[in-house]
Amino acid sequence: MFLQIQNLTAVITQLQKEISEIRGDMRPVNAAPIEPIDFDDVVHEIDQRREKKQNVIIFNVADDEKDDTAKVAETFKFIKVDREITLNNVKTYRLGILPRLGREKIVNKPRPIIVVLGDAMEAKLILRMSRALKNYPAARKIFISKDLTVRQIEKKNKIMKEFLERKSRGE
Repeated sequence: MFLQIQNLTAVITQLQKEISEIRGDMRPVNAAPIEPIDFDDVVHEIDQRREKKQNVIIFNVADDEKDDTAKVAETFKFIKVDREITLNNVKTYRLGILPRLGREKIVNKPRPIIVVLGDAMEAKLILRMSRALKNYPAARKIFISKDLTVRQIEKKNKIMKEFLERKSRGE
């Protein structure tokens, strides 16, 4: 009988330790505020993602008098794609047409080009094959990325900041 009471006491002590560990893990979860979700914001975000899914942004393409569509065609020549991308339906425009307030314009930095392609599959294909640009000295500094929404950019920056903090701590 005494042995059973000792075993039960040991089990109860072990369970109390586990409960206190679980409560300790729950404190950070409870401390994190939960942002209310606005249905209109969610719908707006979905619409923006739908609009931008066929877009890519090309960085570090020279900003001169030459037509941007021709520059995009030159850039796409470096990317060996399996199927032909028709540049007839492609729209291009430069970001940063208006001068920024409060900062001097960086003279040697070209503005990014937003390329609106025919469909999302072409955009995915170009993004997948864009690593080939690093193999050509003329296109080594050019890189291509997805056209992200403001919320996606904020989330990406938040994740990158957390990654760099963890990396600096040696995790």
